[in-house]
Amino acid sequence: MAEQRPYRRSRRRRRRSLLGRLLTFTCICLILFLGISVFFRVSEIRVEGDTRYTGEQVQAASGVDHRAHMFFINPAAIRDNIRRQLPYADQVEIRRQFPGSLEITVTDSAPIAFIRAERGYLILDRQCRVLEIRDSLDLPDLIPIVGVSPILPVEGTIITPGEIGQGKVTYLQSLLPIIEGLGIADQVERIEVAHVNEIRLIYADGRFEVLLGPNRDLDYKLAMLLGTVERIGEYERGIIDLSQGGPAHFRPT
Repeated sequence: MAEQRPYRRSRRRRRRSLLGRLLTFTCICLILFLGISVFFRVSEIRVEGDTRYTGEQVQAASGVDHRAHMFFINPAAIRDNIRRQLPYADQVEIRRQFPGSLEITVTDSAPIAFIRAERGYLILDRQCRVLEIRDSLDLPDLIPIVGVSPILPVEGTIITPGEIGQGKVTYLQSLLPIIEGLGIADQVERIEVAHVNEIRLIYADGRFEVLLGPNRDLDYKLAMLLGTVERIGEYERGIIDLSQGGPAHFRPT
């Protein structure tokens, strides 16, 4: 029996050592948790960027205040909050700068077109997002879009024309960024959306009716449009058919 005592004492020492290591680890975790809780609160929110909104408006829309914890901030949720509540906000970048600074950079979307609806004039950006709804229109440089009837438009959301008209919106979402990128929005007098495969531009002060055809190769088609217009006489009018995706066909009228 005496020979078993050293073995039992050894087991007790190992249990005490394991318990000591566990307590030490718990204390370290507790100290770290308390330190993080105290030292990594949001102490400063900076708003940067080219935006019409004030820093106070952006901060309020973000949903972040000085009680928030830097480690638990969700950048995606902040972006969604800002874009939903501030419709003109397009690009939103969130940067955490430890220990307690949060930087929000906002870049506004530019209006490019409008739709006349029952509730008024829907001001749209290049992705067909409703930037605002106005009772009257005092932005003459915007492109009128006809042939799309949104259902219950809401500021900050993409127009919803119902299932039948969704293809029209998809087409516009492809077309408007190209028009914006080429810098020809001021030449487009009107966009007529008769059908998802029948979109026409009234172009250059009404001189040309441009048939675009299906929603494909739009970059190529609009490049062809510019080249064709350059070759046509200054006072000619007519139809420019780009619907086949090949060389443009011009028919004087």
